[in-house]
Amino acid sequence: MALARAGHEVVAVAAVSDASVRRAREHFPAASVADPANVVAAADLVLLTVPDDALPGLISGLAATGAALGGRLLAHTSGGMAHRCSSLRRGSGRSRWRCTQ
Repeated sequence: MALARAGHEVVAVAAVSDASVRRAREHFPAASVADPANVVAAADLVLLTVPDDALPGLISGLAATGAALGGRLLAHTSGGMAHRCSSLRRGSGRSRWRCTQ
């Protein structure tokens, strides 16, 4: 919501539970609710707002879908995991994921 209030356009949101879908539609009525790969494809900046323990699965899942990652900035909103992350690569070896603090 802060990004939208600051004038940034929120173009897409991924939500799984009924409650998450409801909140997404309430807070970002102009944004599409889509699967994570399509959210990544629609945005320049992607905020990964999942619990720390869900991040490796989300990253692996995005890589497996072939999501269009080039030219996009992906940021996880919690620093609690940053010291445990290592570089992950998609099958082609071209996409690299690094966790930094």
